[in-house]
Amino acid sequence: LFLTEMDYDKLAEAGMIIAGSPESVVEQILSQQKEIGFGTFVGEFRFGNMPHHLAKRSMELFAREVMPQLKSESRVESATSTAALVAGKI
Repeated sequence: LFLTEMDYDKLAEAGMIIAGSPESVVEQILSQQKEIGFGTFVGEFRFGNMPHHLAKRSMELFAREVMPQLKSESRVESATSTAALVAGKI
């Protein structure tokens, strides 16, 4: 299937998008991190013709509610520490 042929449910099921409540987003990110072992997460908070204020709200919510939970998880802390070590900050 092409991405253009996939609806929201199919994209979410395939792990190609992460959306939902802060708790759900944390669970989805940690699940994918556990499965594939990434150390860096890059989020896209604005897509299509989404108004700026909605994208800004999503970023603020992510920073306030999701990032602190990710930072408290040892798997993410380990990846962050490794990245800092490689960058010469430790």
